Formats: sequence, structure tokens, C-alpha cells
Amino acid sequence: MRDQDTAQVLGRRVRRVRQEQGLTLREIESRSGVSATHISEVERGKTSPTVGVLERIGEALGVRSTDLLGPNQALLPLFARPAERRRRSFSEGAVVEVLTQPHGPCCYSACVVTLPPEALFQTEPGHPGEELCHVLEGAIEVSHGEIPYVVTAGESLQFRATSRHGVRNASGSPARFLWIASPRAAL
Repeated sequence: MRDQDTAQVLGRRVRRVRQEQGLTLREIESRSGVSATHISEVERGKTSPTVGVLERIGEALGVRSTDLLGPNQALLPLFARPAERRRRSFSEGAVVEVLTQPHGPCCYSACVVTLPPEALFQTEPGHPGEELCHVLEGAIEVSHGEIPYVVTAGESLQFRATSRHGVRNASGSPARFLWIASPRAAL
């Protein structure tokens, strides 16, 4: 395969993954530190990225750079023990335990969120995709547009993420819930 053909194949893969996730060139620029112009040139096969740039683009897309280089292969099962999972703490006291791996051709992200009483977590403007929450303990109020939905232990709520949405603990004790987002969110 000629270098130009290789660049075009790589570019199509980068564009496909980005578009599957509903991301703009500017969002990838923000996540990777690589200019939107350069990413566009890569996607159009006009230039071949350096290894470092490809690593940064892959990380911003949530895939390994080797997934972008090689033929599409089925993702091998990825196993993570609780102690190995990434955890993030937020100022409002929320703790997010990330269940999905940061690489691989996965089209969704999943996490378990623990939210202290009355805390508000992650109010977002609308964006493409769908989200699902399933409450494990306590109760949460999910606002979707102007409508609040109270979801209690054992209940689930699924919605298109195109309207403004956010989550608030609706109980006097910590709430734990599973949150799944598609396309994959950077966590």
C-alpha cells in the first residue's frame, strides 16, 4: 500500500470514530491539543500524523492508536477489578467510578456515581446521544429539559440527551447509580 493510500485509510478511520461519537473537530482539538486544522488534514488523508499526534488523537477519541492503524478487529473482552478502576472525585462530593476502559472501539461509557445528600451533579447542555441511569441505592432527580424525574432504587430512566439535563440527589442519604452514555463520554 502506498503512503498516500495508508494516510487516506487512517484518515477515514479517524473520521468514522469521531463521527460515531458525535464529536466535532474542535472538541477533539480541545481534548487532544492537536489543532482542528491538522486533524482535518489527517481525516482527509492529506497528511500522516506523527506517532505522538496519533496517540493524542486516539486518547481524545477513547481508542488506542493501534485501533486506528490496524484493520478493525473485534474487541477482546476487557476485565477490570474494582481496585483497578479509575475513580474521579468532584467538588460537589460526587465520586465517579468508571466501568468502561478508556480505549477500544466502544460506543458507550458507563460509570457508577455516588452522590452525597442534596448534591447536584453534572448539569449539561443538550448533546447528541442517549443516556440511561439505573439507581442502585437512594433516589435521584434527573432533570431533562424543564421536567424533573425522580428515580428510586431499582428504577431506571433512559432519554435522548439533546435537551439540557442534570442529576441531583433527592434523598437524605448518599445515592448510588449506574450511568451509561452513548456516544462514549470522556471520563
